Amino acid sequence: MSLIVSVMYIDELTGKFSGEIPLSAGAELAGPEQWRNSVYGSPKSVELGLSLLCTLKHENILVLGSDIVTLKTETITLLNALDHDETYQHRLGNIIRACELAITHGAAVWIA
Repeated sequence: MSLIVSVMYIDELTGKFSGEIPLSAGAELAGPEQWRNSVYGSPKSVELGLSLLCTLKHENILVLGSDIVTLKTETITLLNALDHDETYQHRLGNIIRACELAITHGAAVWIA
């Protein structure tokens, strides 16, 4: 199973999903399920102070508003701290691009 990143519209009145901005094939991949522990919730992520990404160790995350900038910053920080492995670059790059898209469209980022 894989972690998936999505860019979703949230209805401000109901707080429910009201639509999704489709991502291109492969752009929704945020890594294999085991990355919850080995990458996002790893001791390195804790050491770097990556609070939003570390949350993925135990649960899915829905990131709204100004927290999207925080998620993007945390993801860039983690990417810079990891080996420049193509897999990390691609999967973490997908999260960064999803954050940019969400910021542009006033949407939210969902990682599950």
